[in-house]
Amino acid sequence: MQMLIDIARQGFADGIRRLVIVNGHGGNTQAIGAALRELSAMDDVPFACAVSATGMADESARKLLVHPSEHGGEQEVALVMHLRPDLVRPDKVADNPFGQLAVEALKDPRVTFVRPWHLACPASAAGDQRQATAAKGEALVASAARAIGRLLVELSQAPAGAAFPYA
Repeated sequence: MQMLIDIARQGFADGIRRLVIVNGHGGNTQAIGAALRELSAMDDVPFACAVSATGMADESARKLLVHPSEHGGEQEVALVMHLRPDLVRPDKVADNPFGQLAVEALKDPRVTFVRPWHLACPASAAGDQRQATAAKGEALVASAARAIGRLLVELSQAPAGAAFPYA
């Protein structure tokens, strides 16, 4: 949180008035959200918002995934196959188990809790990676880049004012 606040303050001192934080990792969303709340109460920082890099991919790109999962599954392996194929070890691509929750109500996406990682993802990765392809990773990256690009263009073209980002 403090690192993001420091970056925003330095950016403001350097003349930056709008800041987009692109989270390339599925984690840290709560810390980023808390930093955004802190920044919104400060005067010496730019307007700031955050996006999840692959979360910005459109529905058609996300539908390419047969087995979406949250950590080290098909999506993340597809991204690495596209961006850094030298890091993929084909002999390790597998269907990794998820920890199974014993409390049904905890499966509700509106419920948040800190998961013991060694139980949630016993192999450190969870989900079926076997249908990941570089083409799927490329489609996700391209779609997300288009959406983030639109956001950046709109933010840069929006008129400044005391009510920004409101009209």
